[in-house]
Amino acid sequence: MKLQTAQIQVPENFIDLGRGDPDLDLLPLNFLQQAAQNRLSQSDNEFLQYGTEKGDGYFRSAFAKFLSNKYNFTVDIESLLVTSGISAGLDLLCTRFTNPNDIIFVEEPTYFLALEIFADHGLKVVSIQTDEHGLVIDDLMLKLKEAKPKFVYVIPTFQNPGGRTLSQIRREQLVSLAKEHNFLIFADEVYQFLNYTETPPNTLASFDSEQVISLGSFSKILAPGLRLGWLQTHQSLMQRITSAGMLSSGGGMNPFTSAVVRDVIESGNLEKKILYRSNKYLLNA
Repeated sequence: MKLQTAQIQVPENFIDLGRGDPDLDLLPLNFLQQAAQNRLSQSDNEFLQYGTEKGDGYFRSAFAKFLSNKYNFTVDIESLLVTSGISAGLDLLCTRFTNPNDIIFVEEPTYFLALEIFADHGLKVVSIQTDEHGLVIDDLMLKLKEAKPKFVYVIPTFQNPGGRTLSQIRREQLVSLAKEHNFLIFADEVYQFLNYTETPPNTLASFDSEQVISLGSFSKILAPGLRLGWLQTHQSLMQRITSAGMLSSGGGMNPFTSAVVRDVIESGNLEKKILYRSNKYLLNA
């Protein structure tokens, strides 16, 4: 029997529009080789040890500075928790904040693989209409009269699969409704830095609300094989998340990968990578 050793199985001369895999030319092997060699050449081997529930503190400190510059508001290191990507983050949040048969709201359409995670947790999904400005607030208000969701899952910037961006006024209305009706917002903000011709509104994390949990990932801005991401939220929610047995037992997520990516951040190569993707798109547009 022939073993399938390739990471992805796509026939030659075939473009699979159902996948979100970046072109191999966009994966920065050189940056990561340099970062790994630099980290492994140092005498400090602490990153090979178990870590804390929130993840490597040196990484979170460097990344908080990076996010503060990108977001134009101060990101507190204590508001960040390291994950193994958006999918792991969503699964962790469902574990901590939901029970089987709980109702949740999602955009229509939404990221189809997120629905599989929600199904794993036995959640009942209610769809909310979208238009050219993102989630339709009037439809959300209508659905709130019929059901009380545990959370609303949104992809506010360059939404997958619709490509639309939730307007600033609707972001404000969404957060206001979350406070009024006491539901959480799980904001999948994986595309926040991938703007080419327009600048999106500030991330939902900028509201610093006890109702908002923002999720991000290095899958789209560096390399998906790293399986590294983060979530950002208010301290009151963070305490509930970090009390997860999986984080206590595992010593947080991805200390080794975090150490390597920290070097990519501190060297300025992460910013270069994001700019490269943007410039390559504009040159080919």
